[in-house]
Amino acid sequence: MADWDCGCGTGIVGDPTGTCIEDICYSSITYTINGGAGLVHEQPTAAATWTIPHTFARRPDVSIYAIDGEQVDADIYASPTMVVITFPAPFAGQAILV
Repeated sequence: MADWDCGCGTGIVGDPTGTCIEDICYSSITYTINGGAGLVHEQPTAAATWTIPHTFARRPDVSIYAIDGEQVDADIYASPTMVVITFPAPFAGQAILV
């Protein structure tokens, strides 16, 4: 785990390159699985909308998990360069894009 400060607070996440969009701290880790690209997006700061840029050049499948590991549902918009996840209330957790 790494500490980082993106100007909107310090977070402890698995990637030392934290990013800040609209004062919401998050971290994304890109990985390869079964020859394809994937991305793990950590959202430690609760937000009603998560905006996740990616470089897949396709619409990824998205799975969302609460901090306790339980899979959750949300409204998801996916494009070849960005995923936007919308919750009914601010939410912290993890999104996996594959």
